Amino acid sequence: MGPSGTLRRILRNRPYLLDRGYDLTIFSPDGCLKEVTDIPASPAVSATKSRKSIVAPLKKVCRKVVKKSYVLSSAFYRRDLKKKEATALHYLHAGRKPDILVFHALEECFFFLQHCTLPIPRIALFFHSDAIPFKMISYNYPKLKGSKHYRDYLEMERTVVSRVDKCVFISRIGMDNFIQLHPEVPRDKISLIINGIEDFSEEERVSLKQIPKPSFPKYRLISVGTINGRKGQQIICEALANMDADRRKDVQVVFIGDGSERVRLEDYCLEHGLTENARFLGTVPNRQIPRCLSESNIFILMSYNEGLPISIIEAMRAGLPVISTRVSGIPELVCTEGDGQNGVLLDPDVSQLTDILNNLDRYGWDRFGVASRRSFETHYTFDRMKREYCDMLDSLA
Repeated sequence: MGPSGTLRRILRNRPYLLDRGYDLTIFSPDGCLKEVTDIPASPAVSATKSRKSIVAPLKKVCRKVVKKSYVLSSAFYRRDLKKKEATALHYLHAGRKPDILVFHALEECFFFLQHCTLPIPRIALFFHSDAIPFKMISYNYPKLKGSKHYRDYLEMERTVVSRVDKCVFISRIGMDNFIQLHPEVPRDKISLIINGIEDFSEEERVSLKQIPKPSFPKYRLISVGTINGRKGQQIICEALANMDADRRKDVQVVFIGDGSERVRLEDYCLEHGLTENARFLGTVPNRQIPRCLSESNIFILMSYNEGLPISIIEAMRAGLPVISTRVSGIPELVCTEGDGQNGVLLDPDVSQLTDILNNLDRYGWDRFGVASRRSFETHYTFDRMKREYCDMLDSLA
C-alpha cells in the first residue's frame, strides 16, 4: 500500500481533481499505474506445515546473505537505483510537458533532474517515511551504513531538496525531523498532508455492522501487512508462545498478507503448538479487508519502522482499538491517554507484548474502538486529504 494506495485513491477521485483544475497522469516503475481490483483471494490457512515451493526459503536465505555482505549489499542497492533511474527515463521518454510534477520517491526525482534537458516544471516531492536519511535503506542493507552509498545519498537529498518547489510530508514526525535536518529550507516550501482514506458508504456501513464480533476466542486480533522482518509479526508469534497457557486459550491472531517470513512463522507456530492461536490467511483482496477487520476486535501492528501506516487508519475506520509500537508516525495515530485513547503503544519487544496479551482484560477495548472511529472521522478521511492535496497544487500553480 503506502504511496501506491494513495495514488490509487487519487485516481479514483479524478473528477474532483478535474473540478479543481488538475488533469492527472500517474507513472510507476511498470508504466502508468492502473487500479487493481480483481486479485484472487488466497485460501485461509491455519498454522500448519506449509507446502509452499522452495522459492520463498531461497529468497529468505538470499536476503540474509546480502545483508551480511557489503559487496552484495552494494550490488543490490545499485540495482535498486538503476530501476529508479529507469522509471525517471521512462517518464522523460514519454515527452510530456506538465505544469507540475509530483514525485513520491526522492531517487526518481533526482534522476529526473539529472537527465531532464527541457525547462523544469514546478515540482513537489512527497516524503513517505519519518525523513531520516537512508533509514529504510539501512534496514534492508545494514552493511551500507556510513558507507560511500550513505554519503552519496545525503548529497542526492541535498541536491533534490534545493531544487524542488515543495517538500510534502504525510506525518508530523517526518516534517519535524526534516526541519531539524534542513533548517535552511524556507517554511513556505514545506507542506503537511496527513494520510487519509475513503470512509465507508452508507450501504457498506450497514452491511459491516451486521457482522458479529467473535464470541470465541474472546479476543480476536488481526494484523495486516507484508509478512517480513520489518513489520514485526515474529514478535507477535513469540509473545503468543510466551503467554500463560490458560490466557492464551482466549486469544487468536489472524495474519493477513504474504511475504518472505510467512513460511518460517507458520513453521514456528506449528512447532510451538499455536495452531489454534495463529492463522495465516495470505493475500486478501483490498475490498475484503473491511470485513476481516469487522470480524476482529483488536488490530495489532508491531513494526520496527514505518511512515504513517494506512493499515492502522483502516483499522480506525472500522472502529478497532490498536496495539502497536511507538515508532515513526504511529504515535500520531494511536492516543494512549485521556478521552481520546484508542490503543496501547509499546516498544517492538516480545516481553512487553507478552505482558499486554496476558492482561487484555485490564483494558477498555470497546471504549478505545469508539475513540478510534471518532479520530478517523475527525482527522483521517480522504475528503480532507484530497482538498489539502489540491490546495498544495494551488500553491505551486
